[in-house]
Amino acid sequence: MIALAAFVLAAEPEPLSLEPFMDEEVAAHAFEVQVTCLGTEAFNRRNDTRDSKAVAADVVSACSANEATLRSALADVYRRKPSLVQGGQTADEAAADYVSQMDSRMVSVIEEGREHK
Repeated sequence: MIALAAFVLAAEPEPLSLEPFMDEEVAAHAFEVQVTCLGTEAFNRRNDTRDSKAVAADVVSACSANEATLRSALADVYRRKPSLVQGGQTADEAAADYVSQMDSRMVSVIEEGREHK
């Protein structure tokens, strides 16, 4: 389930860029910790039959401390590498948007996990 979570988070609906993490040890570690947390929490809820959105919300909530660390690390990267920021966003907005996109993909992770049980 952890590998499935990493795949879905990175690939759907369009790939989340891994560029902010390529040469950034702190951000890469924060990303790894968050993906592991999300995957583990999704796995722990694999038998939860509630609506996928409700389960995904619980997963995201369980990983909120890691999410804050990732958002902070990403904002730091975006401040130092403004070329990675698109659409006129601030570094903080870009980091929040990235994390929000990860969170929104948890519904797909839950649904994919149910299909592959």
